[in-house]
Amino acid sequence: MSKGFKFKLQPVLRLRELREEEVKGKLGVTIGRINDQFNMINKYKDEIQFYFDRYEKSESVHGDMTAGLRNYMPEFLLSHYRKINQCKKEVERLISEKDELIKKLNEAKGQVKIFTNLREKKLSEYKIKMSKKINNQIEELSILKGNKNG
Repeated sequence: MSKGFKFKLQPVLRLRELREEEVKGKLGVTIGRINDQFNMINKYKDEIQFYFDRYEKSESVHGDMTAGLRNYMPEFLLSHYRKINQCKKEVERLISEKDELIKKLNEAKGQVKIFTNLREKKLSEYKIKMSKKINNQIEELSILKGNKNG
């Protein structure tokens, strides 16, 4: 920017930029939480698979499921399937929150763009005005020099 140019709406532009950064931060956190939920779902599925592998191993070695596995299996599976369903519901909620934040981010970016374009337009006008002023001063100086020499 030129030395003498001052954009009067610069504080408003800065607030809009801060709002955009705030929404970006919230969006990043939400995406991280979605990833965490998917990781939890995978963890529960892995634990279920580990349990079934352990069951198959126990059955092949002992010929029958041990009493501990038999008693524990339904509760374990029910608990893990409930946890998976809870995670899926949380993912759905977070995805709708993410979509809402994307809308807010697009709106914030649009507002920043409006003020940035306005600032650039005002800067351009200022430069044209200063250029004309400098040209007028040069003309006046050359006229004055012409009168001194003549």
